Amino acid sequence: MRRKPFVVCLMDGMGIEDAKSYNLYNSDVMPTLDTLTNRYLFSTLYSSGKGVGLSENASVTRDLGYLNIGAGSIVKQSIEIVNSKIESNMFFNNESLKVVTDHVINNKSRIHLITLVGDKYGEDSMSHLRKMVEYCMSIGIKDIFLHLYLGANNNSLHKTFPKYTANVHRILNLYPNVKISIIAGINHLKDSSGITVTKELYKVTVGGIGEHWINYNEAVESNYKRNNMEENIVPFIVSTDGLIGNTDGVFVFNYENDLGSVYSDLLIQPAKYMYTNNTNINIKVCSLFPLQNQTSVHCFNYDPVKTSFYGCLNNSGIKHLLIAEKDKIPYLNYYFNGCNNIQATQVLGIDRVDSGDYDTNMSNIHQLITSKLIEAINSDFYDLIIVDYSIVDGNKPRDTDNVKNSLSSLDKCLSQIYNQVINRKGILYITSSYGINEALYNHKDELVNVNFSKKVPFIVVDNELSPSSYSLTGGNLSDISVTVLNTLGVPLMEGMNGNNLIVKTSGKVGRKKGNKKTVLIIVVITAIFAGLVAILYFMGLI
Repeated sequence: MRRKPFVVCLMDGMGIEDAKSYNLYNSDVMPTLDTLTNRYLFSTLYSSGKGVGLSENASVTRDLGYLNIGAGSIVKQSIEIVNSKIESNMFFNNESLKVVTDHVINNKSRIHLITLVGDKYGEDSMSHLRKMVEYCMSIGIKDIFLHLYLGANNNSLHKTFPKYTANVHRILNLYPNVKISIIAGINHLKDSSGITVTKELYKVTVGGIGEHWINYNEAVESNYKRNNMEENIVPFIVSTDGLIGNTDGVFVFNYENDLGSVYSDLLIQPAKYMYTNNTNINIKVCSLFPLQNQTSVHCFNYDPVKTSFYGCLNNSGIKHLLIAEKDKIPYLNYYFNGCNNIQATQVLGIDRVDSGDYDTNMSNIHQLITSKLIEAINSDFYDLIIVDYSIVDGNKPRDTDNVKNSLSSLDKCLSQIYNQVINRKGILYITSSYGINEALYNHKDELVNVNFSKKVPFIVVDNELSPSSYSLTGGNLSDISVTVLNTLGVPLMEGMNGNNLIVKTSGKVGRKKGNKKTVLIIVVITAIFAGLVAILYFMGLI
């Protein structure tokens, strides 16, 4: 009979602290987690770089963490797909790219390169931009304009652009015919922002209607002072001769799948949106990955997700429940269900009630979630319960003390969960989908870096798995669901290449120790016998 309850607890934002970062985690802040870490099977999982399908050292976001867990395998991300295409010399031989570059050359027009700037893609996006500039120049395109969209960062709230100005300056200094056209926050390019926002962006990039700045660093700083977070920076024009014209070409570095579809469609056929009566538009658009509109071309396809955590559970008739804040339910469902929007599990969404300060609100939501989890455990109905907590509240301003208080609040909830699960002889997995990496103010008003982003903890609380007989190997986020499914005895879908991290150690290791002991005894007896023979020989007795 399958053991109950079986609980998977995700602590969004909780990672293993980087030794060089500001110290947040200690046994006083999270005594329960510290005790469980020392008492039960414990390991760490990579939540950055190649381990989650990103380029080296890039940090995972919450959604990307869900994706890797839900797929049960490392899902190569767009940035890595582009890197591999460049390394294999396939990038600039792409026929879709030539549609735009040939159009520009034939019309003696200009090319506009739309790219993302921020920590999420870091040096890779700048490298791709520079190589595209070099390619365009090598084939005779003289007029190249950059459209920089800020805010494609990991979890930092703002001020990532200054980190990349040196890269931008390097391109401008090396290639005098390259100019910046506009700079804007990434939300102006997101399809979910709505047609009104897209039309405003169109007015700036095509009509030249908007703020004009010669010094773009001052313009960005002005937005910071207006409390515009980086992703919401108001579009402004740097070069007035860099507006998108009728016979120009546009290339979109859309590393994210919700970027640029509506905007590029508006560029190609503005009359469709009743923005203009001009139907004589001859702009060509190409993107890295597919856009939703049918009027542009793309170079590559996203790697499809063919496996899902929920799919495995449903195939085996596992009754499972998801408990999380209501606004996070759609994301968890989407990624755990193989990037499908069909609801594949029972859900219990918790409404947030903002009635106090930041710390009080976080503590309240933690306790609400825990209360519902304990009710679900006591119902004895579900084979598996997934519960999701956050240690930070979206983009709301906070400092290091807020994060510490949130960790402490969550730790108290872990104590309640642990007692419920162990008293019923169940199994509890404790881990995280990502770790935060933010610059925050401490109690001395000093700006410090909190870095939980490289690895996350993985703890298996199961009294039937003795640490003397079992161990946990290190791994990646994709190994979480595979380990859970293996413990439940659920067959994996074809293509799930994550690993079961629970390893039995007693048998083979014990035999090795026994063999060594036997060999030692034989050596000692042999030595004693040889010594005795030698003594008898010298005494003349043999």
